[in-house]
Amino acid sequence: MPEEPDVSAEEEEILDRNIRKRIEAKKRLRAYEMGLIANRIMEALEARPEGMNWAEIREMFDKNVSEKKIKQALQTLKTTALTRNKVKETEERSGERWFLSVAS
Repeated sequence: MPEEPDVSAEEEEILDRNIRKRIEAKKRLRAYEMGLIANRIMEALEARPEGMNWAEIREMFDKNVSEKKIKQALQTLKTTALTRNKVKETEERSGERWFLSVAS
């Protein structure tokens, strides 16, 4: 087994601090990206009162955004209080349809 490098407690603390900073930076970046995705979906839904199905929402991102991220953004829109609007989901034969409606 390779030997553990000699690292002082101070150096270890510096490394830990740097790792924590990188983790926090990645979390902020993910949250920012999620916000951009959610905003883009919201703008598209505002422009289409008839709503959009999954395929239409997916096409907006030209397969540059994973399905997982799109679903997370939709869930965020669905569960987050948004001024006077919220995303609703209805079941249709062709699948789910997403649209904005005025919250009561």
